[in-house]
Amino acid sequence: YSYEKPDTCTFITVMHDLTDKKNKYPHNPDDDHTGAITSLTVSNSQRIFVSASVDSTIKIWNHNNKLVRTLVLNTIPSAITFGNHEGDILLTIKNEIRRVGYRVYLPEEYLKHMIGVQYPI
Repeated sequence: YSYEKPDTCTFITVMHDLTDKKNKYPHNPDDDHTGAITSLTVSNSQRIFVSASVDSTIKIWNHNNKLVRTLVLNTIPSAITFGNHEGDILLTIKNEIRRVGYRVYLPEEYLKHMIGVQYPI
């Protein structure tokens, strides 16, 4: 889930393991969005999740809630989702759907892991 922390005016994503209620996965507060989060989506196949914000950024997080990459846009994305098992991101900007291919944003170690992985059709 995500929420606003009023005392610092930051917007935080928090990840919990629902099978083990004791585990909570914090991250560096400096990695948080500086504006409200507009959308959040998960890729089970890549074990990542992506958040979009009014701060004109898209942040990619790993399965342990650590920031993998920040994509800076020149406009505010209103919604995001994954378009396929490989991890292409679909986002809406001003009534248009845009695609960000996984090769553009996934780090090399993720791309190496994908070699030989069979995804369902």
